[in-house]
Formats: sequence, C-alpha cells, structure tokens
Amino acid sequence: MAFQEIEHILHFLKHYASFPSVSCDTAYEQGMCDTRRYISQFLKQESFDVQEISTPKHPILLASYSKSPQAPSLLLYGHYDVQPPEPLELWQSSPFTPTIRDDILYGRGIADNKGAHTILLHALCQTLHKNPSFPWNIRVLFEGEEEIGSPSMKGFLKEYGDSIRSDLFLLSDTWTCDEEHLSLTTGLRGLVTLECEISTATLDLHSGMGGPMPNAAQVLAEICAQLHDAQGKVLVEDFYRDVQKPSAEELASLQLCPLSEDAIRRDTGIEHFAPHEHSVLYAQKFLPTLEINGIHSGWEGQGVKTIIPAKAKAKISCRLVPNQSPEHISQQLSSRLRQLCPPWAHMHIASIPQGKAYSFPLEDSQDKHSSHPRLSQAFHMLQAATRIIMGTPLLLMREGGSIPFISTIQELTGMNPLMLGFFTQQNQLHAPNENLSLQMIDRVYRVFCRFFEQLSNMES
Repeated sequence: MAFQEIEHILHFLKHYASFPSVSCDTAYEQGMCDTRRYISQFLKQESFDVQEISTPKHPILLASYSKSPQAPSLLLYGHYDVQPPEPLELWQSSPFTPTIRDDILYGRGIADNKGAHTILLHALCQTLHKNPSFPWNIRVLFEGEEEIGSPSMKGFLKEYGDSIRSDLFLLSDTWTCDEEHLSLTTGLRGLVTLECEISTATLDLHSGMGGPMPNAAQVLAEICAQLHDAQGKVLVEDFYRDVQKPSAEELASLQLCPLSEDAIRRDTGIEHFAPHEHSVLYAQKFLPTLEINGIHSGWEGQGVKTIIPAKAKAKISCRLVPNQSPEHISQQLSSRLRQLCPPWAHMHIASIPQGKAYSFPLEDSQDKHSSHPRLSQAFHMLQAATRIIMGTPLLLMREGGSIPFISTIQELTGMNPLMLGFFTQQNQLHAPNENLSLQMIDRVYRVFCRFFEQLSNMES
C-alpha cells in the first residue's frame, strides 16, 4: 500500500525517533539534547519563534507563530522524552533505529509521544502552507519530563501560564479501542505512587537459622496480599467513596467499542482476568486501581544464595478517577500498610509525586450555548472530521492512564484539552517493539488536516 502523502512525516519521524531521549536516565543526556535541537530546527524552519526554557531537569521548548493580538489562540502539546528501551533482547530491531516492516514503523517513541505530536505538528504546518492567513495565534509546548511525572511543569506554569493560556488546547497522547475508531479522551486517571520498605533484622541471615527468624520478603508479601479481597476490591478505607460515575455518552461509546475481552487476552498474552467488577473495559476506564508494581528483596543475582532477607521493598501505585483526592488516598493507603505491618517489623513509606484525575467538560462542550464556545465548536469539528475520514463516530472515552500535568494546567490556566486518542494495545507503548501502522499515521494526519482546515473558518 502506498503512503506518498505521509512520506515527509515518515522521513522526519525516523530521524526524530533515532535520538535516545530517555528522561529518567542521565546516560541519555546527549540524546535529550539532540532531540531538542532537531525539533527546534524544524519549528524555526516553519517560521516559529522558539524558546528553550531551563528547568531543574530537562528544558521545555515553547514556540510561537503569531498573527495579531486580536486573533484567537491555539496551543499544541507534546513530550519529547521516551521510556527506557529495556529489555533490549525482546526488540526485533534496534529501538533507536526506526524500521518499517509490513507497513508498520517500529521504534521507541514512534507512538508515545514523538509520533503522535509529529503527526499533529505536520498537519498544522501543512495547513499553514496552504493557508498563510490561518487566523490563529499558535503556541507549541514540548516538555522533556512527561515520562517521569512532569516534575518541572508546575513551576513552569506558574511563571508562563499567562503566556500559554489559549482558546483551544490540542494534544494526542491517549488511547482508543482499535484502528477503525478514534477517541476523544473525556477523562484521565490521577496517580498516587509510593515505596514501602520492611526491615526485620539488621542484616541478611543464613537460611540455616530459618524457622524462628522473621523473613522481610514474606512479611511484605503477606501485607501486599491483604490489599485486595477475593473479588478484587481494594481494601483501603474510603478508596471508592468519591468515585465519579460515567456519563450516558461515555457508556454509549463503551458499547460502540469493538474491542472484545478475547482480543485483550490475545494481545496481552494472559489466560484469564483478575477478579474485578463490571466488564474489563468498564473497570479500566471508570474504576480506580491499586497495583503492586514491583517487589525487591534478598538475592536477585544468578544462582542461589541461601539467606533470610532482612529488608524488602514494594513499589505501589493507585490510578484514581475524577473526584478522588490523591492526598487522601495516599494517606489512607499509608495507614492501611502500617495497620498490616506486624509490631516487630519496621516499615518506612516514601511517597512519590502524585497527580489528580482530570475530567473533560463534556456536557458543556456539547451545548450550543456553551460557556466555552470555541471549545464547543472545535469539539464538533473534530467529530465531523473523524466521521468523514475514518467512517466511524468519534468515541467519547475516559483514559485508563494518566498525563500528570493535565489537571495542573487545567487548575492554573482554566484550559481543557481536546485529546484525540489513537493508540491501541498493538502499539506496545512502554514495551519492546513500540510501533505505529502507516495506515493509522495516514488517517490521523488527514483527520487533523481536515480539522485545521475547518478551524480556519471558525466564527470568532
């Protein structure tokens, strides 16, 4: 299948994704710098003014393309950092050598998020080439810390919030059901993470002393096992107290989603689902979670070392839904862990930065008399562009994951983003062999081109 219309996108993306911009590892600092330089050069070539704004970690790129002070404003967002590529042995081609196989482009960042904002940005630039009088002031915000929780974003927004506040805010960093449907993300989960360490002795003991000697790994395992009941419910006080129920429109879109539970099992390689309420998709979209992300203790090297571990550590995360307080859930989870800890063991809990859930003003955006008229018009334009290009309706779906800074930017600037989701399970985000099909790149590009074309004629 020929994809001549997106050859310029593929050429750009192959270069862009070849720079290893892993934000969590200082060994990739040069890759972060090379990535910023590459996207900055592109923006400057497209007549954008580009600022590189220092942060405590990785700089933020802020670009602008101005028409007049009276023109409405449009903000585009993306993040140029990516997840680590490990385990490297599971990649079929080098993670930072983007490769096309069977009309699918593989490489770290090809989807999340270099590929997504590349499509968005190229559609906008194509519109500017065709229509130099495009009547919007444009701002582009690219950060380099999304994959580590956007720790510098709050400080940036406090200083630059007024300068980026816009009539429309557009990004793509979310999911959909399959390649035949796009989704407007109506909600993002919040996030609470912590580390819990158990100490039962001052040093690891010879296993020959076993029996009466406490084992930190076993103690921690027993604690973690008591965080859920047999039906999968989280056993933390108030955990479900403030959960916001889905709207009728969100439930209707869930019914339209063709993704079956059999397909989820096939794509993930699992044989059966853990105990949960409602359908799998309902639970993933609308209910909070508590997950044990990792347990570390004792000897983890090759071979056998017969010891009784003195320490054990668990990393735990909670995905929260709209209305839940991260601070309250974090406090309640910490209290539950301490309650479960035996009095003769020592527990240390370290909290990690957390974020609130986000809810898109769906009802207001559908209203002809919306309090945000440009957002409402753009919402309907995106629906129309999706139906024309994809031949299917734009699904209205909450996201199972998080984009930490979205709730912060909403609180500090009042902006509500239009988030067009097109990632699927097959794209293997955060996993080896991350990818995007050329067909999806082509379709999403044409949806954005049509949307920007309609945006040119939006009534002020």
